[in-house]
Amino acid sequence: MYYDYERVKNLDCLFYFLVGERGSGKTYGFKQWAIDDYFETGSRFVYIRRDDNEIKKAARKFFDDIENQYPGYEFKFRINDNAYTFCIRPTSEGGEKIPWEPIGYGASISVGAKDKSISYYGVNKICFDEFIARKYLADEIDKFLNLYETISRMNDIPCYFLSNSLSVVNPYFDYFKVQLPYGKKTYTISKNGLIYTEFMKNEAYREAKRNTKFGRLIQGTDFEKYAVDNEFYLDNKTFIEKK
Repeated sequence: MYYDYERVKNLDCLFYFLVGERGSGKTYGFKQWAIDDYFETGSRFVYIRRDDNEIKKAARKFFDDIENQYPGYEFKFRINDNAYTFCIRPTSEGGEKIPWEPIGYGASISVGAKDKSISYYGVNKICFDEFIARKYLADEIDKFLNLYETISRMNDIPCYFLSNSLSVVNPYFDYFKVQLPYGKKTYTISKNGLIYTEFMKNEAYREAKRNTKFGRLIQGTDFEKYAVDNEFYLDNKTFIEKK
């Protein structure tokens, strides 16, 4: 019922724009993939938010909803000299002090783009969460691209842009000339295979959500169209008809 990264993680695109229903498991699925990949290959990840307050708030609770899936391990997030690190270690027994190991890094566009000296060693995937917003930074695309290059350093690390369907009008879609899939198709690949764009249509998840008390409460409202049917919340379709 929840989003599965199996289809996209083996593609050879560079940027992946994944726009889906609220609560459909986009971020959770990335966390699970990142942790499992660390166990299997030792690879690390970078988790990006727009500004420093966002990354600090999100990172402190980053593992809260998933750590129970990994019994025998402890997780934590630490800040040291403006460097944000996600850590893991086996659960300590008998007072033994087991050192923390970095599993990933946190970064914000507003601050991370300025510091080009931070090392992101061992990273093979990036997640930019909530990339569509009501308000953006000044020169946000330039700031993001600077941060991406600091992380990637010519290694072509794939970046997964995650968001709910807030507005199709946003600086990322404009800058990269992204177009959503039309009709029954759920994804498109553009820019000569470099950009993957998916507009999720998870009918199993939508039906389950409609059957909750909250789903029944918002039935027939604009919020249902956004939270359940994945329609863009801030966009107005007045005077627009199908082709």
